[in-house]
Amino acid sequence: MFNNTLSEQSAFQPYFGLIFFSYCAAYVFLFTFIGMDLKKIFGTVLTLLGIGGLIYTAILFANDSGTTKMLLVYGVLGAIFFFSGVGLVRNTKEKS
Repeated sequence: MFNNTLSEQSAFQPYFGLIFFSYCAAYVFLFTFIGMDLKKIFGTVLTLLGIGGLIYTAILFANDSGTTKMLLVYGVLGAIFFFSGVGLVRNTKEKS
């Protein structure tokens, strides 16, 4: 059922570290600026996830390891998250 070789398992480990680091950085950023407006926090998290998705797409493209379908899905989702996050942060007004 699970016929993963050692080389296939070790090829995924660097990406797992990148994903884990991005989640940890997002949580640290979230709890550091917890006094901010909720829309700005959500926009920041979306922006960080979008950047992560775009970086992952670039890594797959550079290594020629991703199929066209994977590149399109990760790239489009990364772009949607990034631009919606930037839009939320930009259009949210400060509370005085």
